Amino acid sequence: MEWLTGLVQARLRKGGEVKLVGSSLGGFYATWLAHQFDVKAVVVNPAVHAQHLLIGAVGEHKNFSSGEVYEFTRQHLDELAEFDMPQITKPENILLMVETGDEVLDYRQAVDYYAGSRQIIVPGGNHGFSSFMQHIPTILAF
Repeated sequence: MEWLTGLVQARLRKGGEVKLVGSSLGGFYATWLAHQFDVKAVVVNPAVHAQHLLIGAVGEHKNFSSGEVYEFTRQHLDELAEFDMPQITKPENILLMVETGDEVLDYRQAVDYYAGSRQIIVPGGNHGFSSFMQHIPTILAF
């Protein structure tokens, strides 16, 4: 989050526009950043209250791309909790996009959490948001 915060701050200092798009855990990060810096964010099948969702992930894992083994710890959960927002305070800054067929996250939690935000709820689909390409014009316009 420190790295992401630095990127957003640098762009804002240069007078540039910042719009965020985050999926899953990236949606969790984008939500906090959008509120912290009063910028727009599109969150796609976002993780809501990530520190609770990932409790079962504590332990050893292997990076899918590099094969590197790493340990996901209770400290990581505590760090995520620092960025959790009990409720959305600037719903106008968020566009929620969920597919009801998400096999990883319950889309209804996101619909409830982002109440008041613009929402696109697509029947079916999956956690990878299979209909993403057709929503690009909407994302860019937001």
